[in-house]
Amino acid sequence: MDEAKKEKLPNPFQAAAASAFAFAVGAMVPLLSAAFIGDYHVRLGVVVAAVSVALLGFGGVGAFLGRAPLVRSSLRVLIGGWLAMGITFGLTKSIDSTGL
Repeated sequence: MDEAKKEKLPNPFQAAAASAFAFAVGAMVPLLSAAFIGDYHVRLGVVVAAVSVALLGFGGVGAFLGRAPLVRSSLRVLIGGWLAMGITFGLTKSIDSTGL
């Protein structure tokens, strides 16, 4: 591979650092929204609402940066996030109920 093509390749360490940073920032949204709420059902609703707003925002930023359709991209991220939350919640509840 010649030098010009090598220079265009992304640095894997920078990609890993950016991914870790994005994951940490994204994880702060549900943690901060739930930190001071005692009632379980209220906390669950607040987390879902806060994460939904964050997912729409992140989807919008990604659409803007990628020059993609804003609404479609935002909704895709939102629905994917809802699916991930639902699956994670369901698995956590099923594991908790079996006593594992």
